[in-house]
Amino acid sequence: MTCKRQEPKVSCLVITYNQENFIRETLDSILRQDYKNFEIIVSDDGSTDKTQEILEAYKKNNPDILTVLTQQENVGITKNTNRALVKCTGQYLALIGGDDIWLPGKLAKQIQWFQKNNDASVCYHDVVAFDSKTKRELYLFKDHHRQLVGGIAEASNGDCFAAACSVMIDIGRVPDLIFDEGLPHVSDWFFVLEALIKTNRKIGYIDGLYAKYRKHSHNITHLKDLRFEFLEGYKILSERYPKYKKELKNGYSIYYSVILLNMLKNFKLTSAFKMLLNRSVNFKSLLKCCVRRILKI
Repeated sequence: MTCKRQEPKVSCLVITYNQENFIRETLDSILRQDYKNFEIIVSDDGSTDKTQEILEAYKKNNPDILTVLTQQENVGITKNTNRALVKCTGQYLALIGGDDIWLPGKLAKQIQWFQKNNDASVCYHDVVAFDSKTKRELYLFKDHHRQLVGGIAEASNGDCFAAACSVMIDIGRVPDLIFDEGLPHVSDWFFVLEALIKTNRKIGYIDGLYAKYRKHSHNITHLKDLRFEFLEGYKILSERYPKYKKELKNGYSIYYSVILLNMLKNFKLTSAFKMLLNRSVNFKSLLKCCVRRILKI
C-alpha cells in the first residue's frame, strides 16, 4: 500500500485597511480555490470601518484555516505585511490585497508549475484590472508589462512587472526573508527581487488569467509617485548584494532615466542637472535608457 503524497502547504497572505466593501469577495475567492492545502493569514492595519468585524465573522466560520490579526494602530502597508508574514507556515507564499480577487484554479496552477520547475523560486501570471464601480474590465497586465522569465538580471528591468495578487514565492527556501520596512509602498516588488537573489533561482511566467486587480480611488498607485521609491529599492539591493550590482544596473538606469526625462519635460532643469552629476548611475547606460524612452523602443 502506498501513501498519497501530501500537497505542499500555501500561505495566503492578505492585508486589509478599511475594505469593508471588498474583503468578503477577496476571502470568498480564496476559500473557493480547488487547491485545499492552504492557510489564510489576514492582517488588518487598524481599520476604522467594519472590516475587522467582517474578518472575525469569517474566522468564526473557518477557524481551522483562517488567522486574523487586528490592531488599532495604523502602521502602514509594509509593517502590516510583516505582521502576517511571521505567522505564515506554508512552503509557498501567495499575496493578495483585501480588495483584489483570485480566479478559480490559481493556487493549483502555480503549485503544479513549481513542481515542474525546481530551478525557480517565484512565479506569476496574468491579471485583469477592472473598475470597482462599473465592474468593467480595463486591461490585461500582459498588455502593459513584459513577461519576465529568468534570473535577477531579467527581473531587474526597472518595471514593476506583476500585480502582487499574481505572485507566488517558494518561501521555504528563504524563511528569514521579510519585507523591507524602509520601502513603505513597493516592498512587495523588492521582496520578489530579493527572493530571487537569495535563492539564486529563476522567476517564471504562467500563461493564463488567474486574478482580478481592483482599480479605485484609494489604490496606492493612484495616490503616490513611486518612481523614487523604486530607485531607492535598486540602490538598497546593489549595496546589500554587491555581487549582483551589474545585474541590477539596468533597472536602476531605467528608473533614473524616467525621472530625469520627466524633470526635463516639466522644465525642472536644476534638478535634472543635479541628477546628471550623480555618479551612482552609469552615464552610458543612462543615455541608452533615455534614448529608448524617447523613441519608445
